[in-house]
Amino acid sequence: MTRQEYRLQNVGEAQSKEETATLKMLQKQKARRCPHCSLAVIKDGGCPSMNCIHCNRGFWWESTELVRATLYKKTRSKEKVQEPPPWYQNLPFAAENAADQTVRIARIVFVDHNPTAGGARTPQWFDAPDAIPENHPLF
Repeated sequence: MTRQEYRLQNVGEAQSKEETATLKMLQKQKARRCPHCSLAVIKDGGCPSMNCIHCNRGFWWESTELVRATLYKKTRSKEKVQEPPPWYQNLPFAAENAADQTVRIARIVFVDHNPTAGGARTPQWFDAPDAIPENHPLF
């Protein structure tokens, strides 16, 4: 018979002084039990999202409920939630009108992706109006 089995069968027996002192200390520090493995967890600050060091399960401190991560909810096409804009719409020139944005990207592509006389690529980022010749295929 293991200790745990013995303790489950003899719940009513008196606790040792060490167990009583430990339980009092846990009560003073407002410890809570992990909802999965029942390990006592003490919160010392930070957000209410906790991870148990024993079972590595996440739980919410205030309600002691296990956290189940749901990144995407399956919805019908009519019920789809509007997603945030893609990362490339947050670039510094995203607020410009479409024509200015196209010219700026064309300058970057033209200057950045044309080999120099020696054959090496030298990226250059500038907005000089004469950076792209008038007869360039992008215009």
